[in-house]
Amino acid sequence: MKVLLKPLFEIITGNFILFGNMIYNYIVMSIVGLIAYAAAWRFVGLLYHTDIIEGHAVGSIIHWIIRLIVFIVVFFIFDLILWIIKFVTMVPWCKWLITLCSVLIVLTVFVFIRRRMLK
Repeated sequence: MKVLLKPLFEIITGNFILFGNMIYNYIVMSIVGLIAYAAAWRFVGLLYHTDIIEGHAVGSIIHWIIRLIVFIVVFFIFDLILWIIKFVTMVPWCKWLITLCSVLIVLTVFVFIRRRMLK
């Protein structure tokens, strides 16, 4: 099964790119791949340990499916984190300060009015 499923996994995940720099991309994709591998390995091992599955072929298929799902989820979590970091660094700090102060003022007024209404 590995002969069939591994190339299929690589075809699906081969076009996932987080960085324009190839070295950074390989490093992060290696980390994402290791996380996906460890999660799939642990999950399939648990299935074998609890006698839910038997046989190498079934375990291999489940391993590659779980690995693909975890890879995609972790990839998009990393992508979201990078997007948030880029967004935060794009906006000048003074605008963040003004926004934070405005939110704090609105929350303070809301709490004050709420407490007044409860009395």
